[in-house]
Amino acid sequence: MRLFGFDIKKAKAPRNAAMPRRRGGGNYRIVTTDQNLREPGIIERGGEIDILDQAKRGRLLDMARNQVRNSSTFAAMLKQFELNAVGTVGGKATFAVGTDEANTAMREAFARWARSCEFFDGLRLNSLLRTVLKTYLVGGECVLLFDDALIEDSGKVILYEPDEMGNLSDADFAAHFPAGWQMLDGHILNENGRLVGVVVSRYHRGEKEYPWDECYKLVKDANESDEDSLWINPRNMWRKNQVIGVSPIASSLASVVDLEDLCNYELQSAKKNSQTLAQVIQDKQDDEVPGAFEGGADVSAMTDDEVNAAAAEEASAAPAVSLDRIKGAGCLYEVMPEGTRLDLLDTKHPNPNMPAYIDWQAGRAVAPLGLSRMFATMKVEGSFSACQGEINMSWPAFEDAQQFIEYLCDWIITRWARWAARRGELPVAVPENIARHVSWSWPRQKAVNAVDEQTAIEKRLRNYTGSYADIYGADWREKLAAIGREIEWCKANGIVHPSMVTVAGAPVEVAKESDDEN
Repeated sequence: MRLFGFDIKKAKAPRNAAMPRRRGGGNYRIVTTDQNLREPGIIERGGEIDILDQAKRGRLLDMARNQVRNSSTFAAMLKQFELNAVGTVGGKATFAVGTDEANTAMREAFARWARSCEFFDGLRLNSLLRTVLKTYLVGGECVLLFDDALIEDSGKVILYEPDEMGNLSDADFAAHFPAGWQMLDGHILNENGRLVGVVVSRYHRGEKEYPWDECYKLVKDANESDEDSLWINPRNMWRKNQVIGVSPIASSLASVVDLEDLCNYELQSAKKNSQTLAQVIQDKQDDEVPGAFEGGADVSAMTDDEVNAAAAEEASAAPAVSLDRIKGAGCLYEVMPEGTRLDLLDTKHPNPNMPAYIDWQAGRAVAPLGLSRMFATMKVEGSFSACQGEINMSWPAFEDAQQFIEYLCDWIITRWARWAARRGELPVAVPENIARHVSWSWPRQKAVNAVDEQTAIEKRLRNYTGSYADIYGADWREKLAAIGREIEWCKANGIVHPSMVTVAGAPVEVAKESDDEN
């Protein structure tokens, strides 16, 4: 059957036309080109590269970076992770390698290195850890390289982002690597599919293939531990054998993009409505206005009263409101066809229901990171219990991030200790497995009510359900010793320390040792 020269039978869509990809799995909807089709469930027969190839990964990363730059919701999510997981105290090391003097010497040596530990810009360790965390959240993976006699023997850390990982050409790869090995978006796998290397380049960012002489080929033995390797490739894995890291916020990117678009449209509508004065149904500005002095009128024969009357008549015939006058007032207008009128909907911009909707949408956007809505909206609503409940729900995500960063810190301090020992810069001899003799400090959940927190701490200490290490961290001995010195100084200078006062306000009488042996 033909209709207007078009064969309907040939135009009929195939049975599986709605499937974006029949083999290898469906597209990720956030980067698909057809937004009108719902993603169907498809059995995945191909590898990860067939589902999310390098081009789509680049688009996904670019969308996430755009939200970092432009979305206040997305920026709040990352800022909360940065502050609560790393903060200003994250990355502080406490050593237990021997005597107190040895621990202090190691701490001072590591602190000197940590003040400028990043290769390119000299970032301090705390800033580097926050950058790594954000890179991991936005891109899903990264590569950390320690310069131990590799580039300048600087003993500094280099961070490579996901789009700074790429493949070699097939000819270069076949010429330098064993048969059976393969490349997968900058990852090198051996014949058994184990990750044994990465290809990175800071100067060919975003390219699919890197020239052999303009990139680093970082390769290690499949059984080599991270501590023995000069590089690590931390990745966010959604499933086993995924190989390629994917951003944990990929599932919420669509919500964030829609949210920001909605806010911008609402703002533009509110700005337009606030400037609009009226609607011009028919513009009379260009029409000829009949003049009282036209048509051969003899002005010389008219009296003064007749001239004034004619001038008033002509002025009254001129349009009182013109487009030029409306523009001059700084107002917008809409010219409607003659004989028609548009009935506008009562939009009430800004929409009074928008704040609640935006908060709900922001909660959906931040949920994949394990955070409650208040960490995306930066608003505290409801009762004290509701606020505390949202905080308690979110802190496991921060603690999980701290565990991830501590793994990076263990690798960093191991590489630093071996590099410094090779150069003879360590103040004392340290064990080979130094990471097992170091404790790291991280931000802790802060109580909403400080008085209740202190009461709870006191009860935990009395009931043996808490310890000073829980309160002060790994360096609790140094902090308690400092408090003891303060108390002794107060005694020596005639000052009553608050800890030596009873609830009623009376000084505590310290029992003196008796001279009697009994």
